Amino acid sequence: MTFRCAKGLALTAILTAALLPSWAMGQSPGVHGLTQAGWTIVKQVEKQEVRSGVSPYTHLQRVVSITEYHLEKDGQRMICRMSYDSQQDVQEEDCVQSKV
Repeated sequence: MTFRCAKGLALTAILTAALLPSWAMGQSPGVHGLTQAGWTIVKQVEKQEVRSGVSPYTHLQRVVSITEYHLEKDGQRMICRMSYDSQQDVQEEDCVQSKV
């Protein structure tokens, strides 16, 4: 195998991993993926938490916006929690199957 071929294969592998949907990598599909798959949002709860800042800005307050989605499909329920941390500029999303 030539260097050019190996380089091309490596680039293809990197791009494939970067473009795979999150569910293909064992992660939760998230609210968008679930609604695209036919799940319905039946409840949405939004709140904001004020937390202390993270170093070196411990004297500042940071706001964490949290939205909880309750989804249903074919008698099953999922709860997804999406949060955004204003100071760290990080959005996280986690979905779990609900035991009703």
